[in-house]
Amino acid sequence: MTGLHWIIAIISSLVLVLIVIYMLQEKLIFIPRSLPADHQFQFTHSIPFEELTVSADDGTKLHGILFQNAPQPKGLLFYLHGNANSAQEWGEIAIHYAGTGFDLFIADYRGYGKSGGKIRSQEEFFEDAGKFYDELVTRYESMVIIGYSVGTAPAAWLGANRNPAKVILKAPFYNLMDIKRRHYPLLPGFLMRYTFPTDEYLAKTTAPITIFHGDNDNIIPIESSSRLKPILKPEDQYIRLAGQTHAGMNWNPEYQDNLRAILLKLGY
Repeated sequence: MTGLHWIIAIISSLVLVLIVIYMLQEKLIFIPRSLPADHQFQFTHSIPFEELTVSADDGTKLHGILFQNAPQPKGLLFYLHGNANSAQEWGEIAIHYAGTGFDLFIADYRGYGKSGGKIRSQEEFFEDAGKFYDELVTRYESMVIIGYSVGTAPAAWLGANRNPAKVILKAPFYNLMDIKRRHYPLLPGFLMRYTFPTDEYLAKTTAPITIFHGDNDNIIPIESSSRLKPILKPEDQYIRLAGQTHAGMNWNPEYQDNLRAILLKLGY
């Protein structure tokens, strides 16, 4: 094989790798656990719950769990979880939100839990969250959006495109391009079909915002969310959790104390 043939082979291989990365981005970002339609949810706590299904614009059935924490709830905590597992695993966190006076809803994205379909685009990912929100806002006067990790992207989008009482982001990124630069600096930016521009959405959000981030997070470095500080309004909060890693924030006493203080300040 001549030198020219080697060059052509190397370039062809690189192009193939880039095509694969472009086409399979969902598999790099999302790690769903699907559940059969007849799955019976069971949790270690005894908080009563209701399964909720809504239809996306294309007819895909989207599923989530509504935990009923109070006979007369003051509002709803609308929780958008991270990129792995399903509402079966995430439902265990409901115990940490009991006693707040707010019900808790945990949405499963496409392909997660009992939700059908597969995530195919950023726009669809966000619009699906909007479908859940629009269904639940008919039941609750006060909606508090909580997004964790990858769930902070649709949470920020909802903050900019709906009218929640509060937006809480846990371990957010400035945008996904910022994370790409930190973890995959050699990956060309033009390949990114998912950009998750949290910075742009927060700049358009009129609701009060609180950001929580652990200073020991090696998945989404706290330096990424720190870049969001100049965008925040004077009344917004940025809370640094000392020693907190990416996982387990719901168990963090400082997070729990601040969350309850936040809900009290909403005036309920």
